[in-house]
Amino acid sequence: MVAEIAALAADARGRIVVVNTPFLEWLGGMFKPVIGTPLLRCFPFHLQEGRTVETLWQKLGSAWLDVGNARMIHIAPGLVLALNVPLARAIAARGKSLCVIWITK
Repeated sequence: MVAEIAALAADARGRIVVVNTPFLEWLGGMFKPVIGTPLLRCFPFHLQEGRTVETLWQKLGSAWLDVGNARMIHIAPGLVLALNVPLARAIAARGKSLCVIWITK
């Protein structure tokens, strides 16, 4: 049996469209991102110097094919989670672009 990878996906507008159970477990069960909420409202990201989140979303909506890396942060009462995560473009149903973010251990 293969373990499911903790992951979430956001659309080209930067809104959360799906969050799986392992990702919610990584958050400690105290927080559930709301589908349709802007990703950056829930999770601030720090990118490499010279890169911005706005540029990342623009590339996602066009021809972004690279796997990018960012530092994702989650702050809740009594809890701060921060780790480096890969971000990759995926084509979903009907050709819509998604940004898939997953947690590797």
